[in-house]
Amino acid sequence: MCGFLGEVTPKLLEKAHFKSLLDLSVHRGPDQQGFWKDTDCQMGFNRLSILDLSENGKQPMLSPKGEFVMVFNGEIYNYKALQKKYQISDSELRSTSDSEILSHLIEKVSLDVFAKELNGMFAIAIWNIKYRKLYLIRDFSGIKPLYYGLHTEGIVFASQFNQVFKHPFFKSKKLRPDIMKEFFGLGYMHAPNTVFEHIYQVEPGQYLVWDHETKTITERKTYFDWNIKRDY
Repeated sequence: MCGFLGEVTPKLLEKAHFKSLLDLSVHRGPDQQGFWKDTDCQMGFNRLSILDLSENGKQPMLSPKGEFVMVFNGEIYNYKALQKKYQISDSELRSTSDSEILSHLIEKVSLDVFAKELNGMFAIAIWNIKYRKLYLIRDFSGIKPLYYGLHTEGIVFASQFNQVFKHPFFKSKKLRPDIMKEFFGLGYMHAPNTVFEHIYQVEPGQYLVWDHETKTITERKTYFDWNIKRDY
């Protein structure tokens, strides 16, 4: 199942505090816990080992040239086909995980093509180290959860809702009565909303780009086309 947590801000949490939030999803991935950090971004991952049980499949995972770092929860069904299509040789790989194929793919194609190529259930967060941008991507049917919270100082993203709303950015939370009514009526929070202001869900079949310099979402796109075209 796996679970991840990340933040992009000039005021990163101390590791002990960050780990306490990451531990909220340790039941999702009890096999291994990993961390990655630079000056503005830190990510943590709780891993449930499935395709590759070795250390080589550990996350957060850097792309081959060190241009991106990624956390990924889910399963990509066509990762072998993508390896063949984009000519990623076995000799380039350290593991047999679908995660590593994704780490190669993001260096080869645009974000839009990357998202459209994936067949599976997934929540993915990618930090563009050079251009200081965060990419959040969710599978077309919304099987894997992906929450994020926006603050004047930055962004927080995670597999679980409580990992976001318990972040110090949202110490003074304000409920949204309209979404509370929806939640009690439906029994769940309909994406992109949550019951708290400034905390959202990435919608199914959507990716978004958050820019660290402007601290704004610069792109939000539904990449999956539900229209069915028949040739007859």
